[in-house]
Amino acid sequence: MVALDREDWLDLLRYMQAQLADHDPRGYELLAGSFEHSDDPRRALLSYIDTLIKVTAERSGGSHGWVLDYLNQYVRTEDGGPIRSIRVQLSEQEAELYGVPAVELAELPDRSEFIAELRDLRDDLAEREAEGEN
Repeated sequence: MVALDREDWLDLLRYMQAQLADHDPRGYELLAGSFEHSDDPRRALLSYIDTLIKVTAERSGGSHGWVLDYLNQYVRTEDGGPIRSIRVQLSEQEAELYGVPAVELAELPDRSEFIAELRDLRDDLAEREAEGEN
């Protein structure tokens, strides 16, 4: 494995931020102040990826689908059918942060594959960080 220097870590962080800003401006806004900033670009990048995983999972139907499956084992609607969605009413602060008053869990896109790729990337970079410290 090739060691990464300080500038490489900064370049990776900037690249990820630019990609997110281009492809998911709302996600970019959510992450802008949410991750742990650090003078150490390795820690800053890993924190950014951890926060991106968390925010993406919260905005992924794949992370919530099991809830509907579980509820449907025990609960039915008045007409006897399955629950098709759960509407989560957000607090005033959350609504302002996310830009919506509520979230329909069944309508969220499934971002499970992207989350898995982010976790793999984070693990690879954490390995490089550990090697860089030795």
